[in-house]
Amino acid sequence: MTAPNDEARAALATQVNVLGIAVSKTDALVAVTVEWFDDVAWGTAGPRKVEQMAHLLGTIAEAAERAVAAFDRWHALVADAQPAPTNQDWDDPHLIDTPSGT
Repeated sequence: MTAPNDEARAALATQVNVLGIAVSKTDALVAVTVEWFDDVAWGTAGPRKVEQMAHLLGTIAEAAERAVAAFDRWHALVADAQPAPTNQDWDDPHLIDTPSGT
């Protein structure tokens, strides 16, 4: 196995940093939302409070999507940095992850 070059290491480090920021933002949004949700009497909450919660949940969903996208980019960089086995075809179906595990 050969070591990744400086450009690959820099790209990987950048994506790990982006991933960390995305996950931290998502975690912060979740923590604030949980605390706020627990503090509101939703049975008597007015439409403004409900709308605010809906917007906050939408913001969390967007942050989670960014975190997943950052992870996917990181995962691709790590996978691309790995050398392909010389004795296997790149499209060997046994190397492909599937939800069923087959």
